[in-house]
This record gives sequence, C-alpha cells and structure tokens, in this order.
Amino acid sequence: MRRLLTLRLAEAAVVLVGVLTITFFIARLSGDPVHLLAGSEATAADIESLRKAYGFDQPLLVQYARFLADVVQGRLGESLRYRQPALDLVIERLPATVQLAAAALAVSVASGIPLGVFAATRPHSLWDHGSMVLALIGQTVPAFWLGIMLILLFPLRLGWFYTSGYGTLGHLVLPAITLGVFHTARLARLTRGAMLDVLTRDYVRTAKAKGLTYWTVVRHHALRNSLLPLLSILGIEVGTLMGGSVVTETIFAWPGIGRLAVESVYARDYPVVQAVVLAAAVTFILSHLAVDVLYGVVDPRIRYD
Repeated sequence: MRRLLTLRLAEAAVVLVGVLTITFFIARLSGDPVHLLAGSEATAADIESLRKAYGFDQPLLVQYARFLADVVQGRLGESLRYRQPALDLVIERLPATVQLAAAALAVSVASGIPLGVFAATRPHSLWDHGSMVLALIGQTVPAFWLGIMLILLFPLRLGWFYTSGYGTLGHLVLPAITLGVFHTARLARLTRGAMLDVLTRDYVRTAKAKGLTYWTVVRHHALRNSLLPLLSILGIEVGTLMGGSVVTETIFAWPGIGRLAVESVYARDYPVVQAVVLAAAVTFILSHLAVDVLYGVVDPRIRYD
C-alpha cells in the first residue's frame, strides 16, 4: 500500500504541474485584465501603473516561474476582482459545491444501480429495453434544458421547491436532480453491462445449483463482483460532478466554485480561475486514489505489496 501511495502521489505531482501550466497560459489568452480593472476613463499612465503593480509587465515566462514558486509555498495570488486571496474565495465556495456533488452522486447511485440491476435480471425483455431507453434519454438531455424545465414545472407551476438559492433541502433537490440525471443514466447502462457479464460466470451457476434463491445469488454473488468496474466509474464521476457543476450552479444561482469560475473567467480574474482549476484537479486525484484503496476492500484478492 505504501508503494501504491508513493507512486500515486508522484503521478499526482506531475498531473498538477501539467494542469497548472495549461491553465496559466490558456487564461492569459483571454486578454489583458488590466483594462477591465482600470475602467474606461483610465489614462495610459494609470493602466501602466496597474500593470506594474500586478506584475503583468514582466515577461510571461517570468510570471509563470513566479506563479509556480507561489503555488509551492501555498499562495495562489489575490483575486483581481474581490481583492481577497484566491484560495480563501475557493475554500469559502467549496462546501456548496461539495454538498451539491454529494447529493447528485447519491441520486445517481440510488437510482442508477437499481435500474441497471433491474434491466440485467430481465435481459432482452420489454422492461430491459424500456430501462435502457430511459437511460439513453437521461444521457442525451442537456443539463441547461432539464434545469429550466424543472424550474418551470415545480417552483413556478406547482409551487414546490425553489427556483434558486442555497441553504435548505428544498433548495438542493432540483439542482441535485439536474446534475445527477446524466450520471444516473451512465451508471445504469454500466451496471447492466457488468451484471450481464457476471451472471453468466460459472460461480453464479454453482450458487444457483446449491439451491440459493435467485435474488440471493444476484445480491451476494453477481452484484458484489460487478462493483469493481463500477468503482472506477464512480471515482471519475466524483471528479466530474465537482468540476462539471458549472451549468447547474449558474442555472440555480448556486454559490459554488463552478459559478465562481464562470464569473472569474468573464472578469479575467486569473488567480481565482487557477485556484478553481487546482481544486477540481485535486478532487479528481483524491477520488481516483480512494478508488484504488477501495479495490482492495471490495476484492480481497487485489494486493498492492
């Protein structure tokens, strides 16, 4: 296990440097933030003064080297828009995004896995085809359209839940469904495929021959052995939910890091954009590391020593 952790941490360091490098240079392709900061009535001297104050007058490679040195020391710069440390802004918004991602993941797991098992235990039946059509619809519906339709139906027509905001369970329901539907559909399809493969294995037939009930075989033998490929997907899903909540947070005015990222891109607030991307990358890496550890828990045959 120690060897695995060392290897994963070394890989994580390389990935983070790559992500930060790409983010640094792409963010600067969006334009010069000094003109936005100075305003339309600023003189050339004012703009030049601001550029020097923020270090934008230095060559790009010098800015990049200084940026990496600051990151190593735990400093991600100060927001050009809010005049606060960028890391503090991300940490302040992070709980809202974590809450939304956790709720969406719960929706996906609670509905996607049972739907996949339901379809796999009735292969090629009307129920199977109907479940997969439902999953396909869930994967093809855009989140922005689904979010708007849910707002029109529930808060505006029925008076249920809220159109926007944050703080109660009623605020969380519609954003969690909007964000979780796509992942529910993908999880259902993957669960069905994994279950169909496992249900044809010899040990499943042996379990049936011993006289175990069908659902006991499904629950204790088939589903458990189908979890390994699903764990890999769930690790990716966690990172995707954290980094892919931009549209949902914008539709429902959810105060998370996705909405903060959108606002910061429009304002060319480089430090905040970089801090949000770093937070998303770290989430991806940690979720993959957790999946590697869980492999050994689900399947005791897997050893890393």
